[in-house]
Amino acid sequence: MMIPSEGELFKKILGPTWRKLHPDIQARFDKNPLPGKPLYYTGTLSELSCSRVGRLLGYLSMPFVKGALMPYNDADFPVDIQVYSRDNCAWIFKERTYRLHARKPCRVCSRRARPFSGIATTAPTSSISTSRSAIRCLARPLRKQVSSGR
Repeated sequence: MMIPSEGELFKKILGPTWRKLHPDIQARFDKNPLPGKPLYYTGTLSELSCSRVGRLLGYLSMPFVKGALMPYNDADFPVDIQVYSRDNCAWIFKERTYRLHARKPCRVCSRRARPFSGIATTAPTSSISTSRSAIRCLARPLRKQVSSGR
C-alpha cells in the first residue's frame, strides 16, 4: 500500500515555505522507505532540555509512552534514526536512539500513518490501537538496530 512521503505532506502544509528548508532536510523527508530497505540517519542533537514540570511529566509517563517524553537535560550527544516500513502495512516506523552522556541509550519508537482525512498522525508504538492492520503491523517484532560500534 503506497502512502505519500512525509515530504509530500509537509510540502502541502508548508506551501512555499518548504523550498526555504535546507536541501538536506528536504531530501530526508522526500521519500518513504521501501519494505526491507530502511533509511538510516545519524547526527548530533545540540540541546535537549525540559522544565521541572516537564521532567516530572517525563518520569510519570515513562511506563506509558516508552521514553517519548524524556525527563533529561543534555547537549551535543549522538542520535541514530532508522525509518522503515513493512509489507502490506500503511504505517511508517521510526526508531530513534538517543545516546545521552552518562546514561544508557534511550530508544524511542513511533509510527505514522495517513488516514482517509489526508492528515498524518503519529503515535508511540506502545499505544493501543483498534485498527486490525495496525495490530498486524505492530505484532511483528522490530528488527535489531544496526550496531554503530559505540
